[in-house]
Amino acid sequence: MIKFMRITNLVLMLLLGLSTSITFSKTQYSNSAEAVGALFGVFLILSFYFVPWLALSSHSTLRRLRFARRYGFISLMIALLFVVVFVASGQQLDIAMVLGLGLIYGLPLMLNFFAFDKKIQDIKLKVEQAAVNAGSMATASSHDVDVTSMAQDIRQKTNYMLAHWRGNMSLARSYWINGVLLSNIVVGIVAIGVISVLEKSGITLRALASAIIFCFFVACLIWLWSMVGIARSASKHKSRGGSGLLAILAQLSVVLSMVAMVTKAVDSHLPKMQELFLIASGNDSMPKVTITGSAQGDMLALRGTLGEGSSTSFAEFIKASPQVKTIILNSPGGRLLEAQKIADLLKARGLNTYVEEQCASACTYIFLAGQDRAATPNASIGFHQPSFPGIHGNEKELATQAMLNRYRQANLPEKFVQRIGRTSSEDMWYPSREELLDAGVITRTSLGGEAGSTLFSDMHTRDDLLQALRDNRMWRIYEQRHPGKMEELSNQIWKMKLQGADQQALQTALQLPLKNAYISALKSAPDAYVAEYGILLLDQLKAARDVSPDACAKFIKGQLNIHRTLPRSIIIRDRALMEKVLSATEHGTSYAMNSPEFAKAASKLMNFMSPLHQRVTQDLSAFNKQPELQCEASIALYQNIQRLREKDRHVVLSGLVQAK
Repeated sequence: MIKFMRITNLVLMLLLGLSTSITFSKTQYSNSAEAVGALFGVFLILSFYFVPWLALSSHSTLRRLRFARRYGFISLMIALLFVVVFVASGQQLDIAMVLGLGLIYGLPLMLNFFAFDKKIQDIKLKVEQAAVNAGSMATASSHDVDVTSMAQDIRQKTNYMLAHWRGNMSLARSYWINGVLLSNIVVGIVAIGVISVLEKSGITLRALASAIIFCFFVACLIWLWSMVGIARSASKHKSRGGSGLLAILAQLSVVLSMVAMVTKAVDSHLPKMQELFLIASGNDSMPKVTITGSAQGDMLALRGTLGEGSSTSFAEFIKASPQVKTIILNSPGGRLLEAQKIADLLKARGLNTYVEEQCASACTYIFLAGQDRAATPNASIGFHQPSFPGIHGNEKELATQAMLNRYRQANLPEKFVQRIGRTSSEDMWYPSREELLDAGVITRTSLGGEAGSTLFSDMHTRDDLLQALRDNRMWRIYEQRHPGKMEELSNQIWKMKLQGADQQALQTALQLPLKNAYISALKSAPDAYVAEYGILLLDQLKAARDVSPDACAKFIKGQLNIHRTLPRSIIIRDRALMEKVLSATEHGTSYAMNSPEFAKAASKLMNFMSPLHQRVTQDLSAFNKQPELQCEASIALYQNIQRLREKDRHVVLSGLVQAK
């Protein structure tokens, strides 16, 4: 058996060494690091056969055999880990591949263990025979070996793990080497290293979760092995001539360690493993992001959380859509690894990113990867520390630093990065538009509409669209004023959608009836509502000017999407006034622009206006190339309207409304 396995290991080592060397020499590597990594892999594979071959030689020692057994066990664990990762990543195992690996690697490995045992037994018999032959020799020369002591040492230490488990090792070795160094420091470093390498290797989140669970399971077994061995060694320590106090302290340390482990398991390990198990089993608590393409094929919209599998879906969409230029984001965040992978793909393609609604937490990784990063003034771009069930203390700090380093790589200012680090995972920091521009988070401000989507663009049937309208309070008020119009509008919009109308056309067709109904109702609204409209219009003009002159000019022409650009307080006021006007049953006094009352009031208004502003407001279209002047003149107009007496103010506002 021993000779057979030694020859087998030598043959496999030569064959695999030859094949891997040929493969290595024919492969083109992009850099020296890849070549060194491949060369290391060749030597690693060869070591799986070289170590057993050397241990089974005729001059082998017990130390070499013990090392070979441990090395074989570790290599088996590594092989099982990669199998788990391979399966968890969704790959299908080929039967031929499984059989081939089993014959080349698995079977020799198992047979080597039998050969090791046989070799160890042979050495035991030789040593014990030497002990018998020694007879009654009480002394020996200084260079002779105490055979009886050697035989006892072999019985106790032939299997290192078993010797510790049974408490046959000294208390010092059991506690400091196996307990502190091996089961805590070494296992921790190896686990962190393996997980870090796997995370950077490009494996899926599902595979990474499986690997973490596997590492945790192995670490728990090693910890349990070390605790039991320490307790048993402590119970034998006094009988071996050791200090009873040290034995008691060691046993107390084991008890405290177990209490601490149970406490940490409840507080940290169990929540963490539960979440990881859901991810590894394909049942992530966070849904996968929804990805849709634009009709023109130049945009992809990502909506929802970035759950497990989001990056895979994104990669498939990107591969099938080479013409995509912009990624539209609307996400509260999700899994950081998924966001990192999407960001890397996006950056490699040189794509742009755009936000109209929300992009928070992990979503910001993706947004910052865009070449051109645009957002509307009302877009919510939020940052905070990372979070995961069971992550506390040092783990949380390490995760936070990793996130902050990612932001530093995106060239965000250190002051901005530190502000993110001070925002807890339970909170969210939404920087102002000025802060986002100054930090380089966004490269330009958008006035909205670039996404080409509507509130109802994801509806799948006409009934879905109709129900969405009925669920909206404003549209219910509209239906009360114009019975039956809501259903007509649903039919019209749905017909346009089936005919392939773009999203902007659907948006316009959807909002136009509501806008017309509002203006129509405003013409006969109570005087107080008209006065409120004048004040609101002035505040809207000022808010649009604060965004940009172009935004102000677009607002004057009725082309600005105020819901994407103006402050939320103004949006709320606008909506409240619209509801009141559409619901009003009383009527106010109306004045046409050609009425004598309007002419008289308008002449008083002109006394407050500069000649330039008079010319601009009388013919705005003549100044289309001067948006700043258009904005200044319009603001001056409504500011001066507020300077008029109440009667004249109402006459002017009513006349302007009637002219709409």
